[in-house]
Amino acid sequence: MIFVLLTAMGAPIDSPESPIERALVYPVIGTIIGAWCGAIPIPLDWDRPWQSYPLTPAVSSILGFIAGGFASWLHSALEDTFIEEQKKSVQVAPRKKKGKRT
Repeated sequence: MIFVLLTAMGAPIDSPESPIERALVYPVIGTIIGAWCGAIPIPLDWDRPWQSYPLTPAVSSILGFIAGGFASWLHSALEDTFIEEQKKSVQVAPRKKKGKRT
């Protein structure tokens, strides 16, 4: 549902291409996945203080946001490194100067 809403608003969920798009989309996806994973321990025993209702989804949402931000940074860094390596390998060796013909 969230993905449909974000896509309808024009967010490039399926293929963020620029670093700015990745910096916006990956943390949102991480937050949604983190909140969903944080809901897993909710039906367990409620006698523990760490299992009170908003605590596990809130903490896992924050961790998901941090993981999404790190994934965005890592993707951008690796992509930049890959592009630089491709540019270095494509460069043509300098031409040799030919001697003067007399």
